[in-house]
Amino acid sequence: MEVECPDGTTLPVDIGCTYGRRNLGAAADYSISREQFRLQPVDGLADVVQLQILGRNAMVLERKVSAAADSVAGVDHWELTDYLDQGMSSVVATGARFYVASRKETTMFKLQSIGAKARFPAGTKRPRSETAEPPAEEIDQPPAAVIATDQSQPDGADDKACFQLLYVRGIPDWANRAPGGCRLRDVVHGSMKWVLASNYMVDMTWLLSACPHLLQAHQLVIVHGERTPDRVGAIKAVAASAGIANLVVHAPPLPVQFGTYHSKAFVIEYESGVRVVVHTANLIYVDCNNKSQGLWYQDFPCKSDTSPATSEFEQELADYLKALRLPQAAAQKAEALCKQHDFSSARVHLIISRPGYHSGPALKKYGHLRVQALLARETFPAHFQGTPLVAQFSSLGSLDERWLSNEFRVSLSAGLSSSGGKLGPGAAGAKGLQLVWPTVEEIRGSVEGWRGGASVPGPAKNVNKPFLRPYWHTWGGEPWGRQRAMPHIKSYTRYDGQQLAWFILASHNLSKAAWGAAQKQGTQLFIRSFELGVMLLPSLEARYRQHPKRGFSCTPRAPPAQPSTEDASTCNAVNEPPADALAAVDAAAGAGAAAAGQQGDVASAQGLPAPEFWASQAGTADSSDDDSNSGASRLIMPIPYMLPPRPYRSYMATDQPWCVDIEYTGPDSLGHSINGPFDSFYGHVQPPD
Repeated sequence: MEVECPDGTTLPVDIGCTYGRRNLGAAADYSISREQFRLQPVDGLADVVQLQILGRNAMVLERKVSAAADSVAGVDHWELTDYLDQGMSSVVATGARFYVASRKETTMFKLQSIGAKARFPAGTKRPRSETAEPPAEEIDQPPAAVIATDQSQPDGADDKACFQLLYVRGIPDWANRAPGGCRLRDVVHGSMKWVLASNYMVDMTWLLSACPHLLQAHQLVIVHGERTPDRVGAIKAVAASAGIANLVVHAPPLPVQFGTYHSKAFVIEYESGVRVVVHTANLIYVDCNNKSQGLWYQDFPCKSDTSPATSEFEQELADYLKALRLPQAAAQKAEALCKQHDFSSARVHLIISRPGYHSGPALKKYGHLRVQALLARETFPAHFQGTPLVAQFSSLGSLDERWLSNEFRVSLSAGLSSSGGKLGPGAAGAKGLQLVWPTVEEIRGSVEGWRGGASVPGPAKNVNKPFLRPYWHTWGGEPWGRQRAMPHIKSYTRYDGQQLAWFILASHNLSKAAWGAAQKQGTQLFIRSFELGVMLLPSLEARYRQHPKRGFSCTPRAPPAQPSTEDASTCNAVNEPPADALAAVDAAAGAGAAAAGQQGDVASAQGLPAPEFWASQAGTADSSDDDSNSGASRLIMPIPYMLPPRPYRSYMATDQPWCVDIEYTGPDSLGHSINGPFDSFYGHVQPPD
């Protein structure tokens, strides 16, 4: 691959090199900076590079399109695909051209296949790198993703880890060891047929570079919370430039004022099954490289003759997808996927928030009342009675003490004790409910410096309410080496020492908009935003470990040792359950799940104690195969903060809760002031590891 310059000369596309006046000499147009742009390879793509603008002047990116029937023969036709300011990036395919805005004729660069040995006229300089890339495919061909066979991936998910932390740059290597170093490309990969990518923020340029196998998906559905036309247009333009033809871009309707679409997930169809991924990161570079994030996923096979007609997880997933009000074809596809797959082995419950006013049968389907309903049917070991709750989040709504104590805390305190009675709330006040929130100094010293605080958008009017002061606990991050990786993960749990009763990983921040607020004397729940999370329970884990589909993977690195004769090779045929079976499911769901929900019931039937959840620390020996005092297997949970978390110290000036709208003084860890300079969240490309 090479670059044709404005003067007709060509320069090779070398790894990480820069181009501009320094290559072209004094005769170059004055609007071209000495270093105007940089080209870098994109992982897994043969004829696509990253274009990053370094110069002071913006550049326009165009691609060649097919000529109309009435066009003049021999005349090329071009379509604008992006407008890149200084510091912005885009994925560029062979055949594209780009130029400085308003200086088209004298600043035109073209990306093309290598046609001849690069020529260097007198007075010019070679790019800095001396290694040219191998020849690409013919010009004007769509980019083809190269499927790597040696990718590091968590296929056949390790039973010992219930969820994973995303990889973070700039922290010690030991802190990124499994389950602490997952990348999106590890789970969003393989021969994908249909992909639904759900997120609040979507940088399409970055997403395609981070998960290049998406380019080969038969159809890509982007469900997003972007609300400006330019951002929506950028998603479409970048996808078109990358050769994605079968694209759906959809913003779910928000019936309630001030609501957002905040869910972060993937639903991926493969030939043999479907993968459901729930995580906490926006689809932007900084979220998936610089911050503490969590991810859960599980693969589910096609239904067979022995599969149940439906399952609670199937109903939860179908209900959520239906609420998105996708375009008709995508909605029908999503509905069919739910009906065609066996979700009875699910290791989690989905925790859904859906905007609207919910009452009657829907009262306890969403928000914090859904958490309450699920916990209320569980029996926990007696030692969890009165133990503290932890709520860890990255944004804070306008709360009042009544909602925090009488609604949210009550819901998370539900559950039965094995010694009889209810678990009940812990100690009053902050001893029983610990809120984990980073301090000003933690933000200042992070790998992003002050910029890291932009993703912890708690305004002073919400954060500095006097009643909240005793509740605050520091982020810390020590157990998994994430002291300098600010949290964008959202997690909720109840613990005794290092043992967890349950755990929630979700997109929900601590707000009424996300979790809901009770109205009409508790007969109605009002929610503003879409949210999605997962609840992990020992009882579900026990059921999973006895399930015949345990360990099923849609993307196995090797064939299973003993393939099941019941597995269908494809999921094209929908196994429609009888109408009476569907009617019976709703009636039996509560009772049946309650029976399964009694911790240890499933395992005890096999003579095994229920698994236990234990917080673990990176770099320590894996004890998940060891027995606890009760004889139960321990499952590691990579909780990234200390249990118990450390409370803010009133006598320490450094222990002040971060507020996004306060102009703090002094330089950060990068030497910057709080006013910048800062890069845009968009237009980035995933660099090599």
